[in-house]
Amino acid sequence: AMTLGGGLSFIHATWQSIVPLSFLTEILTVVTIVLICAGFVRLLDAYRQFIIDRRFGFGKTSALLFAKDTSINAVLLVAVASILAAISLLAMAEFENGRWIAVWVIWTCFEWGRSWLYSGKLAHLFDRLERLSDEALTERIGELMERSGCLIDKIEVVDSSKRSTHANASVVGLGKTKRVIFHDTLLAILSKAEIVAVMAHELGHVQNAHVIKDLGLRSAIAFVWIVGVGSLLEAPSIQAVMNSPNASDGMLLALLWLLTPIFALIAKPLISSTRRSYEYEADRFALRNDDPAALQSALVKLHARNASASVCDPLYGFVQSSHPSLQDLSLIHI
Repeated sequence: AMTLGGGLSFIHATWQSIVPLSFLTEILTVVTIVLICAGFVRLLDAYRQFIIDRRFGFGKTSALLFAKDTSINAVLLVAVASILAAISLLAMAEFENGRWIAVWVIWTCFEWGRSWLYSGKLAHLFDRLERLSDEALTERIGELMERSGCLIDKIEVVDSSKRSTHANASVVGLGKTKRVIFHDTLLAILSKAEIVAVMAHELGHVQNAHVIKDLGLRSAIAFVWIVGVGSLLEAPSIQAVMNSPNASDGMLLALLWLLTPIFALIAKPLISSTRRSYEYEADRFALRNDDPAALQSALVKLHARNASASVCDPLYGFVQSSHPSLQDLSLIHI
């Protein structure tokens, strides 16, 4: 509807008729498309959280919490999209020959900055994060870090139980904002030995710099997408097919955003397989530095709590799964 149906051209023409400043028209065109896409995704989120997750006993998000999250996301989205669109449009006008490379640099800086900023500041807008308060558990984790030689000074617990019964742990952030996050739902179902084993797995991600490697991979994929497809979109024949003849820079950015899900699907197998390799690396680190039986037990419990498939279709797993199934984990053969 937005491309072949002429929706993008209509939105751009509408803003042109309302706003006298062409630069502001371009920004508003991009922001409108971003908001429309985000609104559609949010509707799918609502269906997943209130229909699917609740049907299977996972969903706990209230309508009020969902509305609050949606409102905060909308404000952040408008602000970020407006700033990125303005900077990108200025860069495209300034660097005529390398305009798409400039857009890629801007996007990459944003992605790395978001990883650094979100875990340290913005996450608190959505959830309550507190230091791990169990002294005995903290002491055992400290012994693990000394034993493994991998240190991290921020271990926090997020109140994810207000949203879902899913249990997880993760490494987030860069530099001073780097931290390990435990869901309170995970702490509720695992023993201390199993929690320490999960911590050993997360330290494996830290030791192998998986957050940085993942950002690097996504930046490389974004380069192919933004520079390659962005350049193609400037061809009159492509613009004609997209029902956006003589597209302005703002329309080109909006087109690029509209087509991003297609490229994301193409890149999904590469991202999934790479992330699965990170999980294997983290498991091997955990096996070397902690109790293998505790890690095995923890993974079995987490797969059961999250209703993860113990056996996964090879093709589906290749494309979609960022984590190995229990069948794929050598741990189950210990």
